[in-house]
Amino acid sequence: MMTAVAGKLPLLDTGSEQRFAGRFDQLLEEAKQDQQAVETKVRSLAEQLVATTLILPILNEVQADPFRTEMFHGGMAEDIFRKQLDTIMADRIAKKADLPVVDVICDRIMTRINAEQSIGKKMDQHG
Repeated sequence: MMTAVAGKLPLLDTGSEQRFAGRFDQLLEEAKQDQQAVETKVRSLAEQLVATTLILPILNEVQADPFRTEMFHGGMAEDIFRKQLDTIMADRIAKKADLPVVDVICDRIMTRINAEQSIGKKMDQHG
């Protein structure tokens, strides 16, 4: 409902202002959740990148030990499934170790995403 003040433009009543503020807060919360979902996905991808490019080669080198004995060998099953096990171990190490390189990769990707979004908003406003 709108109220008018003598000689001035009509104003919104406090109920309308509260509904607008509530909707605005809801939109802000949705945007934050979307941003958190993007950050979570970027972090997951950065962890997979680090696992594949840094940790997995180290695990492969450790497995290729020249002093390896048959006493601790897992047999044919170990030979068949070693790469899968190494991949799973590398993913777990990258996720649990909280490596600084993952943070750096995430920061750089998020900076680029945010810059591209701000450029897109400027294009929408002016052109």
